[in-house]
Amino acid sequence: MAYYKNQFENLKSIKEIDQLCGEDFEWFCKFLLEDHLGFERVQVTKKELQGSKVKYDGGIDIIAHKGGETYLIQCKHWHEGGDKDKDHLSVHLVRELGGVMKAWEMKYGKYPKGIVIATVPAFRLSLDEAKTLEIELMDYSSIMELVVTRALEKIKNEDYLP
Repeated sequence: MAYYKNQFENLKSIKEIDQLCGEDFEWFCKFLLEDHLGFERVQVTKKELQGSKVKYDGGIDIIAHKGGETYLIQCKHWHEGGDKDKDHLSVHLVRELGGVMKAWEMKYGKYPKGIVIATVPAFRLSLDEAKTLEIELMDYSSIMELVVTRALEKIKNEDYLP
């Protein structure tokens, strides 16, 4: 399926973002990275099937570039109050991304940056581990800040504000 920026331009609430499926959320994140955070060559990774299973990709949903750096990005579209293992960003997930970043360095000779974009909060242990591994965590508040900023810019550009 092809995704287009205009499919996501009018999302302006947590409820609307919650209604996206996982793949739609990855594309939503791609457009946020491009439009609001200055990333270039942002690619949503393809999930490859091997038999009846999806090929393990280390959880990397997006590969992006900015300022000469490569970023490996995981997008976690989970809901608080849902599956007990997916109501917060676990330290295990942060460490998994750190391992994939190290493997990337061994393969390509340069350590990438890492970002986790999640719709659930992170606990202190996850925040501490992310800082140690130089992984940026973006939760709902970060996502909504970008969405609101985008909406205000759009209104201003359309001359609705004085």
